[in-house]
Amino acid sequence: MNVKPLRTLQTALGLSGDAVDGHHGPITRALVKTTLQNSNPSASADWRSWNDERQAVLCLQLLAQRAGFTPGDLDGLWGPQTAYACDQLAY
Repeated sequence: MNVKPLRTLQTALGLSGDAVDGHHGPITRALVKTTLQNSNPSASADWRSWNDERQAVLCLQLLAQRAGFTPGDLDGLWGPQTAYACDQLAY
């Protein structure tokens, strides 16, 4: 994920101000893991074994879905449906 989707994710996770920096740092990673653990999404596979970036994409997909957008399958993979849902979530 590049800077814009990361900022969208950080905002959707409740961060604000300087914390919305577009970097996949320790605060963002911790919030992603907490959100996923609390939600336990029905992903295409066990998300716990995925790397941090794929977990972040899954979290973004989940948050977009909760907001009423269609990110496609909750698979942690960046594709056109996820990109569109992310753009919609950003606005």
